[in-house]
Amino acid sequence: MDIEKLKEDYISGLLQGDRHRCRLLVKKALQEKMTLQELYEQVFAPAMVEIGRLWEMNEISIAQEHLATAITQSVISSFYEYLFSHKNKEYKGKMILTCVGDELHELGPRMLADLIEMEGWDVKYLGANIPVDAVFEMVVQEKPDLIGISATIEGNKEDIKKLVKRIKEYDPGIPVMVGGLAFIISPDLYEYTGGDFLGKNFVEALEFARKLAGKGM
Repeated sequence: MDIEKLKEDYISGLLQGDRHRCRLLVKKALQEKMTLQELYEQVFAPAMVEIGRLWEMNEISIAQEHLATAITQSVISSFYEYLFSHKNKEYKGKMILTCVGDELHELGPRMLADLIEMEGWDVKYLGANIPVDAVFEMVVQEKPDLIGISATIEGNKEDIKKLVKRIKEYDPGIPVMVGGLAFIISPDLYEYTGGDFLGKNFVEALEFARKLAGKGM
């Protein structure tokens, strides 16, 4: 499998607004035994970074950028049957994964939710633009073993800090993992928001979840 060519073909399909082509490319890759993690890390993630770069350079419109995101979300949804058929049957724990404040970029955490779900976790993925109070209510209701918070823009740092503080006051034993572009661009943000672990990428986030599961929660 030529992953670089697959990525280029996928980006081409996105720019043409061709959902069917993108879906066929992904289907063929899975048939050729490419793993979901490889697909997410080496195709979807870099493809969307490139789409974002093209938008920032004014080489594509905001409508094209939104269409590319919508196509990728549709493609991901199309192989949920594959996801659950390859899910680890051993229960590892419960996780809440969310974005807070005005955060609208949810594709990254959605992919992470799928990958952690495949590991055997019960993942409650709340999505984008969720108020702090709503997330905290879910924490109290579900009593998760792990909480993940994703942020693309630094402007949501106060909401993240507020949520982490409330979680720690409620139950200091619940680990809070943070991640997303905002934490990569601004390294000090991790310490400022008070999280327990910074997952810079899917590999690190998955490894942290595995270590927690290995402790026998």
